[in-house]
Amino acid sequence: MKKDICADAVEKFYPYLDREMGRFDQMKIRWHLRKCEPCAGAFLFQSGLSVVVSQSLSEDCPQKVVERLRSFMKENHKT
Repeated sequence: MKKDICADAVEKFYPYLDREMGRFDQMKIRWHLRKCEPCAGAFLFQSGLSVVVSQSLSEDCPQKVVERLRSFMKENHKT
């Protein structure tokens, strides 16, 4: 059960960071991150990585590339 909750939280990191989810789902992620140290650590890493990547880009990335990258990451994510 815990593994399923963690997998669900990790899967939603990027939509959470990109503010692409509703308030209820945001609250669920925040609650989980406060209670689960491993997921909180993974989230800190991912959010830091996201900042570095966004600061490193000199141009806007085409939406099609972003969608393909998200699709690839979803298909290849293993928990």
